[in-house]
This record gives sequence, C-alpha cells and structure tokens, in this order.
Amino acid sequence: MNISPPRFKCKIPGYLSYPISAGDIAKEIQPETNDYPFSFSFFSYKHPKQNQESIPSYSVLSLRFRLPYPSEPEPRWELTVHPVFRIHRKQISDLLFTKGFFAIRDWLNLSRPPSWYISSHNISVDYITSQKIISYHISA
Repeated sequence: MNISPPRFKCKIPGYLSYPISAGDIAKEIQPETNDYPFSFSFFSYKHPKQNQESIPSYSVLSLRFRLPYPSEPEPRWELTVHPVFRIHRKQISDLLFTKGFFAIRDWLNLSRPPSWYISSHNISVDYITSQKIISYHISA
C-alpha cells in the first residue's frame, strides 16, 4: 500500500521539532491491507510551551481508527505526529525506531472481528521525560 503525502503539517515554533518525517512513516508504518484509507498529519493543537522541557510527559504519536464524518464515505485510519522539544528529538526518534514503530505497526495490523470496526479506537505513544522512555496507551 502506498501512503499518500501528509494531509497537513502545522507550523511550529523553533524550539520544537517533529520527531519523524513523512518518509519514515511511509517506510515504517505500512498497513498490511487496503481495507480502509490511511492518512497522516503533522499536527500541534496544544504544543508544549517553550520553558516546559521538564513536563512529566507529552504525546508523540497517535493512531486512531475513526468512524466517518457525515461527508465521508467510510471509516479511516489516521496517524498524527506531534511536535517534541528539539532537545528531545534525537532520543524520541531513536526510541520510535527501536520500539515505537513496532508497537504501532503491530496494533495497526492486528486481525480483528468485523464488530471491532463499528466504533473508534486509538493508540498513543507518549514520551516520559524523567525516565526518557516511551509508553503506549490503547483506548477503545
């Protein structure tokens, strides 16, 4: 499956950076089937403030299966890449390549019964600042 270019990419302040590129997504997060459209965005709606590098954690990626809006014909997969502090970018990027992409890809490509697809679901990857690790949260 070919992944199309990002739906959008928000401009962010200079102290922030996106931890991965569109090329990384195309290479590392490939859906195994074409059952539903897959799109991604680089988006920041509540990015961390400049002097908050020591906040306990913040979101790095989120992947969700969502039901269609009234104007859309079908459900879709949406991956959102969130900006991170530039000083954490290398560490977070390395963690995504060694652990995070595997978890996202495995969750994306699970075999699921048809009933799973009648509601929205989400997996998020967060960076835990004090421990310098990433954690995962799955919600149904």
